Amino acid sequence: MVEGSGSHLFKDINGRVIFDLQKTKIFKGGAIILYYHPKKD
Repeated sequence: MVEGSGSHLFKDINGRVIFDLQKTKIFKGGAIILYYHPKKD
């Protein structure tokens, strides 16, 4: 998932995909992994 503004990482993307957060993983050092899946209609 790419969010934000600034330089474009991908060109010619016109559509939008909505995601659901599936799970998270928190590490001892404070880093977090967020797992997303595309939302089903």
